[in-house]
Amino acid sequence: MIIRHHYSAPATRDCGLPGFFFLERPVPANHPWEGIGPSFQLASWGERRWSLDLTKSQPGLIDESGQIGPLLAVESVSTPGRCDQNAFRPEALMGFETRANRVVATYRPIAWSELEVRVTWTALSQIAMGLEVQISTRSVGELKRLEIGVLTSRLEELGPITYEPHPIAWSIGKQGHQDDLIFVPMFFRDDVTHELSADAGMCRRYFCFGHDLERGVVLRARFRGLWLDSEGIADRARAEANEFATEELPLGT
Repeated sequence: MIIRHHYSAPATRDCGLPGFFFLERPVPANHPWEGIGPSFQLASWGERRWSLDLTKSQPGLIDESGQIGPLLAVESVSTPGRCDQNAFRPEALMGFETRANRVVATYRPIAWSELEVRVTWTALSQIAMGLEVQISTRSVGELKRLEIGVLTSRLEELGPITYEPHPIAWSIGKQGHQDDLIFVPMFFRDDVTHELSADAGMCRRYFCFGHDLERGVVLRARFRGLWLDSEGIADRARAEANEFATEELPLGT
């Protein structure tokens, strides 16, 4: 079941954003996300409760204590010589929808040559969360070497990224906040141009794409965040990476 929220929908009510409304439809009982947006809650991921507010300047997952996160957050848009760390401010949010286990948000960052960024958070299981970032534009010749920043912050110190002869790269935290659970972020190596660490390794930024973007082209980058048991974590992370690498891309754009 798909629940869409956009400008021209019938039977709408104000959601607090200028010119922005959402449908008054109940979320199905079996839907893992609670709420009708633009703020959602997730009852359990890694044995914690999380919130996802699409109007935050860094939309991503924050735990109920506010001490962990945002995780798997989109943060910035940049080209050589220009970086907009406020690109995903509330005015850029054009619409959102819920699709079964997914929350999909569409952003049009202001003054970025008709750039459209579609961000999808997918609750895959009690331990796994997927993030997909998709970009497109109606402009021609204006967006050169475009990058989208993805942020994971305020967590335990993340270990070095594992770059094996493998399409997936991942890192394993040194200690977990969730008893014996440790956060393991993963991404496709070809999707990320570079990464930066700050705050003694507790904040890590990944920069996606790095390509010229033209009208008619759609680019996608995929990430995954897992909470894994510390026992045997290296083998489990590699097994999860193998599964991630062989998954088919979702249908549609």
